[in-house]
Amino acid sequence: MAGTGWAIGQPGSGGQYFVTNGHVVQNVYEYTRMYSDVTGEVRIYFSYANNDYVVPEVVYYSGPSEKDIAILRIPTPTTKRSALVIRHSRDVEIGETAFALGFPGDSQDRASYSTFDQDDITITSGIISKRTGVVWANYDSFQMDVKIASGNSGGPLVDKDGYAIGINVAAATDATTGIDLDMYYAITTDELTRILDIQRISYATRGYKNWMVFTFIPLGILMLAAGAALLLIEMSRQKKFQPGMSSPVMPQTPPVMPQTP
Repeated sequence: MAGTGWAIGQPGSGGQYFVTNGHVVQNVYEYTRMYSDVTGEVRIYFSYANNDYVVPEVVYYSGPSEKDIAILRIPTPTTKRSALVIRHSRDVEIGETAFALGFPGDSQDRASYSTFDQDDITITSGIISKRTGVVWANYDSFQMDVKIASGNSGGPLVDKDGYAIGINVAAATDATTGIDLDMYYAITTDELTRILDIQRISYATRGYKNWMVFTFIPLGILMLAAGAALLLIEMSRQKKFQPGMSSPVMPQTPPVMPQTP
C-alpha cells in the first residue's frame, strides 16, 4: 500500500515528524502486532528512484474507522523536506479555494518516468464545499470538489497561501456502479492539532512569520508547499500458515466510501 505524507514542525529546522492517514500504515501497524510471524515495515521515501528512504517509528496511530491519522517519527531530523505551517480549519470558509498535493497512483502509472520525489508531486485544485462529519469514521472533515485518487491519502490539503488546512483521506463512489460522485474528503487540521498537542509535538500555525508568504506569488507558495510532501510505502508482509489455519480477516471498507490508499 502506498500513500503520501508531509512534514510537521517548525519551518527552518530539520523535520523529524510526518503525518499521513492511519489506513496508509494500517496493515503493517496492526498485523505485525496481531501475528508474531507477520513481518513488514513502513518506509518514507524522499526519492524512490535513488532508493533514498528511511524507516520511521509510528508514534501515533488511529485506524480508518476512528481518526484515520498516523504520525511517524524518523530517527534523526532531516532537511530533505520542509515543515508546512498549519492553519486552523475553523478559520477556513466555505467556497474557499484549496489544493491537494500528493502522488496519485493513476497519474504515476501514466507517467513515462517517475522518481517519486518533489518534481513528481501532483497538484489538483477546487473549492471547499462544506464542513461535515462522516458516517464511516470519527473525524471532522471538509467535503470538497478537489479531486484526489489512490495514492493521495495522507497528503496535505493547502490553501492558496500554502498553509495546510487538511489531510486528504477519501473519495465517494456510488455503492452499486462504482462511479465517482465528485465528492472528496479531507480531515480537518483541527483534528490533527488536538493530537499533536496531546503528543507534545511541536508545530507552527498561521501567524508564524513565514517569510515565504511575503516573498513568493501563490503558485510559488504551492510549489514550496509541495516540497513538504513525500511518498510512503508499506513494504510486503508475510505470514506462514499451517494446514488448517485460515487467513486473517481483513477489515472491510465501507461500501459507499472506498479509501484512497
